[in-house]
Amino acid sequence: MKHIAKILMAAALAWPISVQAQDEPKYVLLARTCLREAGWEITDDCAAIHAVIVDRVDVTKVRYKRMIRAYSKPKASRAWVDTLTADAAMPADWPEEHPWSAYQSRWRALMAHARSVLANEVKPACRAHHWGDSGNDRKRALRYGWTQVPCGDALNEFWVTKRACADDGPTQYALR
Repeated sequence: MKHIAKILMAAALAWPISVQAQDEPKYVLLARTCLREAGWEITDDCAAIHAVIVDRVDVTKVRYKRMIRAYSKPKASRAWVDTLTADAAMPADWPEEHPWSAYQSRWRALMAHARSVLANEVKPACRAHHWGDSGNDRKRALRYGWTQVPCGDALNEFWVTKRACADDGPTQYALR
């Protein structure tokens, strides 16, 4: 776990945060991350992702905005995600083949959901130390001996480390 924490902290500190991102509301950053990680639909991913970020911030003492970037890096093919704003204006580089009017209300809904998560009105379906996809992230989790925990209708996989499993068992930790 210490190895992963060090890697995340190094990545978080090395990842530049634009002046614009420093001034953005936290709910916009969380909503972008939820979109990047789980798509346009509101699932249990967002609250669980936020809980992981808060846990990592507590462990590493890295700021929330930096930690969220360490976990969910922008992808060049979807650069428009990082230009989504609180006013729900059409983002720069939005794909022309998709009318923004069809997605604008979904973006507003994701921001509203992120605000509810941050206000603790939406509770995570699980508690975990890390999350990731079923490909390379799963391989890494298994290599480190982590245990996957059930997390409602989340599209991502959520994991607890060996220490949490030894202390309480993965199911008990996941439901705290």
